[in-house]
Amino acid sequence: MRIVKNQYFVPASSLALLALTFRFDEQRVVWFWSDQPIVALMLGATSVVFWMLLLHSAQRRRG
Repeated sequence: MRIVKNQYFVPASSLALLALTFRFDEQRVVWFWSDQPIVALMLGATSVVFWMLLLHSAQRRRG
């Protein structure tokens, strides 16, 4: 399977990483979306959709 060359790989991986982003305050590390968890939920759900499309297109190309 050539997943890395698939058109869905970059959006799927970047959305997943964006949903898991952290930021640094003066004294601690904080989840970037702690003030708006619905944004992280939408990013994660969109990432799951792209991963499903990626795996489906990879299976379809294999036969």
